[in-house]
Formats: sequence, C-alpha cells, structure tokens
Amino acid sequence: MPGPSKFQKKNYKRLRQHQMIGWKYAAFVGGIVGAIGLALYPIAIQPMIDPTKWQEIQKEARAGYDVEKIQPGEMRVWTNPMKSKSEKE
Repeated sequence: MPGPSKFQKKNYKRLRQHQMIGWKYAAFVGGIVGAIGLALYPIAIQPMIDPTKWQEIQKEARAGYDVEKIQPGEMRVWTNPMKSKSEKE
C-alpha cells in the first residue's frame, strides 16, 4: 500500500500549524458565549425581568387549593413579617 502523497502531507502540516489567534479567536469565543446566552434568555433571564406572566400562571394553577387545609402539622399559613400591619389587613 503506498504512503501518503506530497499533497496530503502538505495539507496536514498546514492544518496542524493553524491556530486561532486575534479576531478569529475572539469571534469563536464570542459565538460560544452568544449561543449560551441565547439559550438561557427565555429560560432564566426573561422570567426575572418580567415575572407578571409567571405570577398569573401560578395564581391560575393554585386557584382550587385551600392553603390552610394543605399546611402540614396544623401550622399557620406563611405571612410576610416585613409587611406593616395596615398592609396585612
């Protein structure tokens, strides 16, 4: 079986010596970071920016539950201790 041709050796050496430096490296890293950011935006970032949609979905999902009956060990339902008395009533 014959060995690799001169053309194959030349191309192999050229590909092996190629390194990502400068703007090519920055574009590659920027592309990876951009792809991760694009994937995470609808999952993590957008719900934190505008939570009203998710709060409405949560209210609809919990509409049929009586929270006081679900509480374990006859514990009181959680209330925010930082709210003033006038806001609680």
